[in-house]
Amino acid sequence: MKVVCHSQFYQGKTLEAAQTMREPIQMIAGQWGPQYSRVLEFKNVLEGWLRGWGYEDATALRGEKEEQLDGVVDLNEYSRFSAILGL
Repeated sequence: MKVVCHSQFYQGKTLEAAQTMREPIQMIAGQWGPQYSRVLEFKNVLEGWLRGWGYEDATALRGEKEEQLDGVVDLNEYSRFSAILGL
């Protein structure tokens, strides 16, 4: 799914890429919970795409991540390490 999402993104298929990225987020969160690292990784990628496209959904997605990480880890710290590690 990750490869398909990125392929759609690079083809400029914004709606398809966003929807395809949301599918594994929902599946993984349903199976292992919303704090599972892949959920946060995919949400980071999706948020970046949405911001780049100027979509308002990015702000809502950021809020979801903050709720999930509340008390677990500092979101700014997580974002910084995600960028360093290329997640």
